[in-house]
Amino acid sequence: MIPMKTIIAIGALFFVANANADKVPLKISTGTDGYKNNLTSNWWRTVTVTSLDDNLIIKKITVDRGNCKHYGYVQADKYNRKGIPISLKFGKKVTYEFIKDCSAIEIQVDTNLGSWTFQ
Repeated sequence: MIPMKTIIAIGALFFVANANADKVPLKISTGTDGYKNNLTSNWWRTVTVTSLDDNLIIKKITVDRGNCKHYGYVQADKYNRKGIPISLKFGKKVTYEFIKDCSAIEIQVDTNLGSWTFQ
């Protein structure tokens, strides 16, 4: 017969493993960006991904089930544009820019740690 302490210890380890597996390793925020001058204005939707993990690799981002077209790059900062995949350390972020008709109601992010959908 297995002692009760062993059963409880195994159960606790299983719970901790599952809790860590379900932890979302990123944070999503949306907004708009653009410019306006005397001649024209141009606005676009932004989706910012912030890493909550020490080694997050963003493989793909899909907004509104593929109905939002992005410009094909991410903005790591104002002067450095990088393509996908992109590796982020904890607290680092990237901003994806999408065409102005994008609502960003549903955002799916595929990473090296799994896939998550935000609504």
